[in-house]
Amino acid sequence: MTVFEDFLKRKASGPEQSPFLAALQLHTNHLPHPSLPEFYHSYNDSFGDWAGDYLGTITQMDVQIGRLRAMLRDHGVASNTMLWYTADK
Repeated sequence: MTVFEDFLKRKASGPEQSPFLAALQLHTNHLPHPSLPEFYHSYNDSFGDWAGDYLGTITQMDVQIGRLRAMLRDHGVASNTMLWYTADK
């Protein structure tokens, strides 16, 4: 996402300012479901064991979408930007 923010800085306000299209791939939630520890350890199963494999990846993806939306607002392009979400199933 840091690479995208550098791109956004150039396209939104720099000398390269122009309309743009960007396709970003977020963390996958296909098998296996490897989430980062802070997301994995946010969920427990009914026995109290860690259960953040799938739910952790969904939360991780949600955090990154929030980060993306904040970047678009911070660079003044949120009101004229479309975000499209897609899935393969």
